[in-house]
Amino acid sequence: MKEKLIVYISSRNNYEMLEGEVLKNNNFKDIKLINIDDNSSDQQKKLGRDICRERNIVFIENSGRGLFCAAKTAIDYVSKEHPECKFVYWTSHDCFPITENMFLRLEEVIESGQLDSFGCVGFNTIWKKFMMDISEFESQNLEGRYCGALGRACLTPVPGAGWYRPSDFDMTWDKWGKSVAVESVVDMNFMINVRLFIDNVDVDTSYHHFCWGDDLCLQFLKSGIYNIALASFYVYHDQDIKKAYGIPVNSYRAAKRGDMYHFCEPDSHFDVWHKKWGFQREWQKNPGHIENSVKEKYNKTLIGDFMNHDYSKGPLKCFPISI
Repeated sequence: MKEKLIVYISSRNNYEMLEGEVLKNNNFKDIKLINIDDNSSDQQKKLGRDICRERNIVFIENSGRGLFCAAKTAIDYVSKEHPECKFVYWTSHDCFPITENMFLRLEEVIESGQLDSFGCVGFNTIWKKFMMDISEFESQNLEGRYCGALGRACLTPVPGAGWYRPSDFDMTWDKWGKSVAVESVVDMNFMINVRLFIDNVDVDTSYHHFCWGDDLCLQFLKSGIYNIALASFYVYHDQDIKKAYGIPVNSYRAAKRGDMYHFCEPDSHFDVWHKKWGFQREWQKNPGHIENSVKEKYNKTLIGDFMNHDYSKGPLKCFPISI
């Protein structure tokens, strides 16, 4: 096993989904899987340990609290135990690959060295809520000619709710169906460059559940490192999967209603973001119109390049990745 790619998942009081969905929907053959336990209850933690022991999954307790700390916990582990690993692949419980043999194919691309200079690597996400059911996607044979969600446009002033997705603006395959630069990847399922994370990222423990992926990606941009979305690799995101396990479909709304068993305090991350980056992260308060003084602060950086980019012309940059 080459182990250039290792998959990790962060679990918090949802181990029934780990067994019933993650292990069923992902082909982990010849791929090492790590489970980071994010402060689950004692009963759930025992269940998680039992599942991981039976399935030969590495079980690690999070070094702190939340998804940013979980990324660091996973990377600390692989850098010590598997120094040959170049990328860790993070996945949520309700997102899984559509592309056949995706993990093994990604490992081949990673081994080729073509992704060495990118911080985060995201995928072409078919998001059931805003696009279509997987059966519709497959029946129309859309793989290789349809753009789903490719990233989060937290800098580029796009229409809608701040995503690169066809439900918000016209994303034709001829413009966007490539390996494209995005300021932030779709944060339900993406890869992190181990070496570049260690060298360039300061883990902000203020982020628990929300905005951590965007902060991570902007830290890479601040260091002059692109994040990329690979349109040729498809994943499917179906929040409705959680219903069968008694978990709220919308994590943010559930957190606002006080569900701390599965989630975290919902609003503090917006204040953290504003103080740190100088502009509002909450899209309703900042519909793509960042103050000129903030743009001047990031002038001549990749952050500034995205702030000033005209999305109607297509991606900021495309990369010739051989896949």
